[in-house]
Amino acid sequence: MRQLLFSKPERKRFFFALILMTGLMFSYYASMGFFPTFLQNYMVLEKSEIASLMIVATVTSLTGTIFAGYLSQIIGRMRAIAVFSSASLVLAIPVLYGLFNASTFFERIIFTIILIMIATSGFGPMPAFLSERFSTGIRNSASGFAYNGGLLFGSWAPLIAVSLLSGKGDLIPFLLATTVIVGALIMIVGAKINPETRDVDLAKS
Repeated sequence: MRQLLFSKPERKRFFFALILMTGLMFSYYASMGFFPTFLQNYMVLEKSEIASLMIVATVTSLTGTIFAGYLSQIIGRMRAIAVFSSASLVLAIPVLYGLFNASTFFERIIFTIILIMIATSGFGPMPAFLSERFSTGIRNSASGFAYNGGLLFGSWAPLIAVSLLSGKGDLIPFLLATTVIVGALIMIVGAKINPETRDVDLAKS
């Protein structure tokens, strides 16, 4: 703990990791975390359909996380995160617009899969990245603080979304997409400033 607080290089590592975790958490809570509220209060769907779409979203998030983790073993942690955050940046508006205006259950399933895949899969490389980023002496504490610090800031996304979406009518999908995009932008910054760790030897760190 003392090493994390009083070592300038370790503080820098922690701060950069915190930025990345904040983006991930913000993106997650703006999409997956806010999803049931969005379906019920803004799309006004039946409860049975909401339950079905949440199952689809949960399975998609799990599958996407596993895939992103595997992908990071091939192309690197930061590049994998950058791929999904860039996709989120580009697709958030059309996907949420499509979801909001979808007329069939099948269409809503397709848009749900795309949205959750691009917005939450970035979590896949994070356990490995956090382990590889910090030295053995502070690995547990630094990883825990970075994860929970990101949660502290990122979990505000649903409250921000509610404030933005209140009474906005046709602008709702665009405003929610803006919230998702904010998370994606923070993730891209985090992926840019953090070094690649895929080849780090944990036994020597």
